[in-house]
Amino acid sequence: MILRDNATFQRILGIPTSEATSFTSTVIVTQQLLKQIVRHPPTMLATCFAVGLVPRAPGTAGTVVAILPVLAMQSLPVLVQISIGVAMIVVGIIVCDMSARNLGEKDPGIIVWDEVTGFCIAMIGISIDPMTLILGFVLFRLLDILKPFPISWANARVKGGLGIMLDDVLAGLITNILLVCYMFFFMS
Repeated sequence: MILRDNATFQRILGIPTSEATSFTSTVIVTQQLLKQIVRHPPTMLATCFAVGLVPRAPGTAGTVVAILPVLAMQSLPVLVQISIGVAMIVVGIIVCDMSARNLGEKDPGIIVWDEVTGFCIAMIGISIDPMTLILGFVLFRLLDILKPFPISWANARVKGGLGIMLDDVLAGLITNILLVCYMFFFMS
């Protein structure tokens, strides 16, 4: 597996940059990072069992992973979906904070629990069909990447596990509101 930003992982693992310049050292860095993740259960959960290590667009990969719990939650009553979303937020604040400290970063890109939670929130109470799933996915990713206000404000000002989670939770809430409007105006 090739990492997208070898220098970051070198610093996390304490490997001098000069020693990690080839493909072989990239693989070694990846193996060392995997060992660090496996030894720290909160980081294992925050990276969604190392899904966050994908070389390109780990947030998108985390959102793809979120499709499974979204589909599983669809048949549940909305209040249960909300309860699950709140539980995911609370767990996320804790494990993302612990993982960021473990990795020595403020908001490591390999943490994707926030994307999983955000997309689950985006789809709460939404009647899921291929169109709403694709629309929700695209809207959520755009909001998460572009970070319009108030997402940008939260991303810049709130730190720690809450900060890691809050921008994605806000992106999920805004996506949910947009999907509800879409369903009201175009599917009724």
